[in-house]
Amino acid sequence: MKKTERTIAPEIETTSLAAGFKGSVRRGGLFLKIFMLLLSFSLIMVLLYMADYIPRQKKGLLKAIESEARSVSASISQVCGNAVVGEDYGFIVEHNMGVLKNTAGIRYIAVVRKNGFTLIHTPDGWQQLDLPGKEWALDEKTPQQGEITWSDFVGAEVYRYSYPLVYSGLRWGHLQLGLSLDNLNDEIKYLYRSILTIAVLFLFIGVLGAYFLARRLTGPIYALLDTTTKISGGDLSARAMAGGSDELSDLARAFNQMTEALAKTTISRDYLTSILSNMSDTLIVSSPAGQIEMVNQAGIDLLGYAPTKIETMNLNQLFLGKKLNGPPIDLKTLIQERSVRNQECFCRVASGKFIPVLFSGSVMVAKNGAISGVVCAFIDITKRKHDEVELKKAMLASQKASIAKSEFLANMSHELRTPLNHIIGFTELVVDGHAGKINAKQDEFLKDALASGNHLLTLINDILDISKVEAGKLTLKKEKVQLSSLIDSGMRMVQEQSVKKGIDISVRFNGAPDFIWADDRKVRQIIYNLLSNAVKFTPKNGKIQIYADHLVLSDGNLIKENGSILKHLPFSKDDLKNHDTYMGVSILDNGFGIASRDKAKIFQPFEQIDSSASRKYQGTGLGLALVKQLVELHHGKIWVDSRGLGLGSTFTFILPVKQE
Repeated sequence: MKKTERTIAPEIETTSLAAGFKGSVRRGGLFLKIFMLLLSFSLIMVLLYMADYIPRQKKGLLKAIESEARSVSASISQVCGNAVVGEDYGFIVEHNMGVLKNTAGIRYIAVVRKNGFTLIHTPDGWQQLDLPGKEWALDEKTPQQGEITWSDFVGAEVYRYSYPLVYSGLRWGHLQLGLSLDNLNDEIKYLYRSILTIAVLFLFIGVLGAYFLARRLTGPIYALLDTTTKISGGDLSARAMAGGSDELSDLARAFNQMTEALAKTTISRDYLTSILSNMSDTLIVSSPAGQIEMVNQAGIDLLGYAPTKIETMNLNQLFLGKKLNGPPIDLKTLIQERSVRNQECFCRVASGKFIPVLFSGSVMVAKNGAISGVVCAFIDITKRKHDEVELKKAMLASQKASIAKSEFLANMSHELRTPLNHIIGFTELVVDGHAGKINAKQDEFLKDALASGNHLLTLINDILDISKVEAGKLTLKKEKVQLSSLIDSGMRMVQEQSVKKGIDISVRFNGAPDFIWADDRKVRQIIYNLLSNAVKFTPKNGKIQIYADHLVLSDGNLIKENGSILKHLPFSKDDLKNHDTYMGVSILDNGFGIASRDKAKIFQPFEQIDSSASRKYQGTGLGLALVKQLVELHHGKIWVDSRGLGLGSTFTFILPVKQE
C-alpha cells in the first residue's frame, strides 16, 4: 500500500476551554439525581409487585374455593339426580348432612326443585320449604357460577355457588352452596401483613443500595471531571485514576489515551493506516478520479486481490451499477452530491465473479474546500439477496397453500351440504306427520334437530360461498335488475323476524337509479344479510331505516342528488376512479352499536364482536365477511359507521351503476 506522511496539528484553545469548564463542577447534583432515580425505581418495583401479587393471590384463593364448590356440587348433583326419581328425599337429606359434617367451611346446602320444593341443610339441621324464598330462587337458565354475596339466611357474607341439577338431559332444579369466607379473610389479612413486611424490607435495602451505588457511580465521574478541568487549563500531564475493571475505569483509561494523543505534536499516516487496516468494515480510499490509494485488510480479504494489484486499479474496475451488464458506478455523481448511502451494486472480486454489495461513499474535503479524495465502504449482501429469493418462494408457496385451502373448503362444503339437505328434508317430513303420528316430546326434539340442521346448512353455504370467492370460482351473472325489487325482497325475507320484535322498517329512495347492472341473486344476498343483521341486533320496538342514493363521482368525491358529499369514506378516493356513477344503500339501526376497534374486525371471516351484548345472539361470523366479498366482486365498497356502543350502526355499500 502507498504510504504518505501527513501531520495533524491539534489546535487547543486552552484559555477558552478552561473558561468553559471553570465553575462547572457542582458537587451533589449528579449524586442526588442518581440516588433519587434508583430509589424511585425501587419504589416502583415494590408497587408493581404489590399491584400484581395481591390480586393474583386473591384470585387463586377464590379459584380454590370455586374448585371445592364445583367438586362438592357435582357429587351432590349425581346423588340427588338418582334419588329424585324415586322421590327419596330422606336419602338426599342424609347425604347432604353427611357432606356438611365431613366438609368444613360449608354454611348451607340448598336443593331447589322447579316446582318450588326446597330443602335447606345446615350443620345444625335441615328444613323444608314448599316455595323458595328470594335468596334461593334463581332463573332457570342460570348456569353454574359462584360469587361473594350477603346471605340473609346465615347473616354473613358467603361464597354462593349455584349449580344446575340435570337428570337425563332435563334440568329439574338447582343447587346452592354457601361457603364460609373466614379462611379467605384470614389468608388475605396474612397476605397483606406479609407483603407490607417485604415491601418495607425491600425499600430499606433499596435505599441503602441506591445510596452506595450512587456514590460508586458519581465518585469516578467527579474525579474525571477534575482531571478534565486541569487539562482544559493546559496541564496535559494530568491523568485520571483508572484502577478498576468496570466501564467507568475503561472510560478513564480511554480518556488518558486521548490525553496522551493530544500531547503529541504530530501523528503519522502509518498510525492512521494501522487503525483503518484493523477495522472490521471494508474500506477503500481513492483519489477524486477514482484511483485507489488504500484498502484496509477487511477489503483485501473480501476482494481477494493482492495489495499491489489493488493499488493499480480504479473504482470503475471494481464496482458496477445495479445491473451486471450495465455501466460502472457513477463517480461523478457521487462527487457532485458529496455522498451516497446504501446503494446496491455489484463488485468484481479476484476470481472474476461479481458479488452484490451495499455501497456507501463520501468525499474528503480539505480546509480550503478542495476535494482531496473519496472514502468508500461496502458490505457483501450475497446472503441477504439469497434470503430475499427464498422469502419470495415462501410467499408464493403460502399463496398456493391458501388457494388450495379455499378449494378444499369449497369441495368439502359441497360434499357436506348434499347429505345434510337429505337429513333436513326427511326430518321435515317426520315433523309434518308424513311418517306417522309423533308425540309432543318427539316433536320438540325433532324441531330442535331441524333448527340445528338449518343452522349448520347456513354455515356450510356461507363457507362454500366464501371459499369460492377466495378460490376464484365464484362468478357473477350480471343482468339488468330493479333496485326497488331487490330491497323489497330483502324486507319481505326479514318481515317475520321484524314483526315479532315490533321493529319498524322504512325505506327512502333519494334519486337512486331504477335499474343497475349486477348479479341479481348476489345483490339480494347482500341486502338480506345486512337487513337480517340489523334486525338481529336491534332491540324490541326499534327502528331500521333504508336509504338508497344515486352517487356521482366529481373531483374525487361522491355527490348525492341533493348536492351533499358522502363523507367519512374508509378507503382511498383513487379506488373510485374506474366508474362515474354509483348506487349507494345505507341501512341504519338503533341497536347496541359497534366500538371503533371492532369496525374492521366484523368483516373478517369467523369474527364476532367480543362483548356480552353480542354473544347472546347466534351467528357464525361469516355473514358480513361474505357480504364484503360479494360487494367487492361487483367492484364496490362496504363500510360501517357507529358513534359507539349503544348508539346504533349504519352499514353502507356502494355499487357501480354500470359494470364492466
